[in-house]
Amino acid sequence: MASFHKRLPPPGDATRPEYEVYYVDRATLRRFAPGQRHVKVGPDDPLGWTDHRPSWVLERWVVREHGVTLAGPDPKTLIDPVSQDDLRWAAIGEITARLRNWDEGSWPISEMAHLGSQSFEVETVCRALYTFETGEMVAKADAIAWAVSSLPGEWHELIRWSRAGRKQLTRDPARVPEVLEFLRWAVARASAAG
Repeated sequence: MASFHKRLPPPGDATRPEYEVYYVDRATLRRFAPGQRHVKVGPDDPLGWTDHRPSWVLERWVVREHGVTLAGPDPKTLIDPVSQDDLRWAAIGEITARLRNWDEGSWPISEMAHLGSQSFEVETVCRALYTFETGEMVAKADAIAWAVSSLPGEWHELIRWSRAGRKQLTRDPARVPEVLEFLRWAVARASAAG
């Protein structure tokens, strides 16, 4: 496994594919439990062990309900059903963990300097709030449309802006405080409701 990933082009190489790969054993795949770990590799992450975050519940739901089997068993035979309450818990748990990581510095704020990273945070918050409110998962574009029609107007411009910056690598930290304030507001809103 490690030798395969070492053969991939290095970061910055135009031929490097955009990917994120998880290696998960069957017992861990079946249901989420705190303390579980898996091997992950991605464009910015070296091959290595990582802890399951609350988002793993959401990812399991996506694979179970919408996964496409290329070979092997149907994902529904490998993953237990994920309830709406589990989705709600995971969505809010993930943005709460993200806020803690940014505030405590385990994720350096400098990593959010890229416009694409800021957009990712805003869109993640929109989808988490949608899931918390409805118990359902949708694509980020649908969650953003919901957010613009459902959340207070003070956040609409930031949410609309996030769509334009999705894939931008330009460094401009000017909106970072606003993005973090939106994240704080969302966590507080969910905590008050839940």
